Amino acid sequence: MRASTLAAHPRATLAAVAAFSALTHALLALRIHSILYFPDEWLYAGLSRSVFTGPFAHVHGERVSLWTILSYTGPVLTSPVWLLHNVSLAHHLSQAVASAAFASAVAPVYLLARRLGLESGPALVGAALSQLIPAGSFTATLLAEPYAYPVFLWTTLVAVDALDRPRLRQLALLGGAFAALLVTGGLQFLVVPLACGCAWMTMTRSVRGFLERLTLTAATVAAAAALVSAAGGGSMLQRVIGSADDLHYSVDSILGWAGVNGFVVAVASGWVIVPGALLGLGTAMRSSASIRRAFARLSAFLIAGLVAEGALWSANGNGVYERFTFYVAPLLALGFLLDWRNVDRRARRGRGPYALLAYGATAAALLLPLSARLAANEGHAPTLLALSDGLVVRVGSPALVWAPLLALLAVGAAVAGAQYGRLLLAVAGLLLVCITASAIRSLRDYDSQATPAIDGSIGTTLLVNPAMASYAFAVPRTLFWSPSIDRVAIVGGGAPADTLPGVAAELAPPHDLVAPRGTALEGPFAVGTQTSAWRDGRLIADGGLSVLRATPDTIAFGWGKGGELAQVVEFFAAGNRTRPRHLVISIRSAHGSPRYAARCTTGTSRPLPVDTRGVTKIAIVVPPNVSEECRLSVLPAPGASAVPVPAVRARLTEQRDRPTDRPTTT
Repeated sequence: MRASTLAAHPRATLAAVAAFSALTHALLALRIHSILYFPDEWLYAGLSRSVFTGPFAHVHGERVSLWTILSYTGPVLTSPVWLLHNVSLAHHLSQAVASAAFASAVAPVYLLARRLGLESGPALVGAALSQLIPAGSFTATLLAEPYAYPVFLWTTLVAVDALDRPRLRQLALLGGAFAALLVTGGLQFLVVPLACGCAWMTMTRSVRGFLERLTLTAATVAAAAALVSAAGGGSMLQRVIGSADDLHYSVDSILGWAGVNGFVVAVASGWVIVPGALLGLGTAMRSSASIRRAFARLSAFLIAGLVAEGALWSANGNGVYERFTFYVAPLLALGFLLDWRNVDRRARRGRGPYALLAYGATAAALLLPLSARLAANEGHAPTLLALSDGLVVRVGSPALVWAPLLALLAVGAAVAGAQYGRLLLAVAGLLLVCITASAIRSLRDYDSQATPAIDGSIGTTLLVNPAMASYAFAVPRTLFWSPSIDRVAIVGGGAPADTLPGVAAELAPPHDLVAPRGTALEGPFAVGTQTSAWRDGRLIADGGLSVLRATPDTIAFGWGKGGELAQVVEFFAAGNRTRPRHLVISIRSAHGSPRYAARCTTGTSRPLPVDTRGVTKIAIVVPPNVSEECRLSVLPAPGASAVPVPAVRARLTEQRDRPTDRPTTT
């Protein structure tokens, strides 16, 4: 009776489901305190800040091409929260906005279910299942996925209507939906119009009609490409084509990754309802109602296209890529509901096909844990993160828990059959709740409680070296927590990581930082962790996040707080105008007697005798009127496997006169 009451008031029930989903995801997101995905999250945060602080699409002083990202809906919607000038609060409010956007997906799922002939009760069930998927954990991030999810489902709804009734109004709405999807989710959704074209071509039953539609589809694709190129997106198209040309992966590798991605999609869709979903879509393809045929064909091409796209990214070294595939989970849920409610009552069949698919899922659950692909880069697959975490209870070998569990559930689905639809839906919902909770717990393990914020004035320039610029975690995290930083200067030049905006810089005698064309960079300057700086022999940055009081003449990257050395230290020093600089690095180790090697580009470096206190000294001579770059390597002591970094400390001194110590012969 309660279920009937809820179904009798679908709008109120749908609003309650959306509100409960948004609140739950927002509360779970509060457990994540920092950004996790690089460079995506910090770049979206920078774009969001630029909406009001301006100029738009300028991130830390550098312009980001509008065709580089294409995911602008999320940054624009969250832009007001950055007016608070509190990074932590703005981050959590952005998570709340993402949770609300994700919850709005209930509307297109419900409307699509009603279009397909389902009653309001099953339609509400489909809407609720769309909120239980593990990818809901992406609401704890600043990624585009929570915003692209409802837009994808709205696009699917519009596409089904256009395939059923291809009128000018529906086609115009479909074109607008495609554009909205691309500017919300990015280039991976180019597969959606291709899937729509394939579904439209197969809706006809004559060869002549198929060829005519194929020609029209090819002409439409060519016209769209020309329009994008004319609008300034030629570089984007070249990048997409170039990426396709660079694919040299074997067919068996791509097929293997497609199987693994398909398995993850099945688990994320509720697992026990997938056999019925596939049969429901198969039945709908032969339905007498054209809208069901359109939905089934479009769903088949979308599932195949997104899984294939995820397999290509997986083969490119990204591991299981659920970020591309989770969008189809509601389509599978609707397929199961069509099969369960037996909308096409003339399509009768026995339990054989259902049991065959369920037993196939049983074999996959038992055999796939043997594949090493399941352990490759789990971060892009919340479902896989949850499985690797042991679902409810953390154990040493989680596959020994979830593989038999999924196999047992699949056997139960084979025995029960579609006639026990309510039971299967309840089991699917409970499984998805456990997986989602475990995924949030796993993401929290990657969360960093540290907030590497630099409290400087607006216009601060962060100094990094090429190694730090190519490291896609430390620098973006510092940039995210430090809105005052407007620019990144890469001392020594080099290519930044991914789309990290930065300008090459070098030290110039006696106290300048200059760009490649000789333009002096204006301060203030800041350095991150594991970076020390000196001016006139005085320490002005001691290995921690700090704003420099003056432009340095010596910077050491890998030189931490209190002189703690990393195993490789990159050392930059600007010479004087007329006389050489004599720098001495005094190194002490508490573990054994490590060896040290210093290599400089223009000047000289030489070892000095070890004094009675066990301090090794290295002298570096910087010629006048040049900039010196040295690399100091800390090598393990003979017989030791590694050097404990905290046990190796150094101190820099500058001597006014040339050292008279004679070098050792070792």
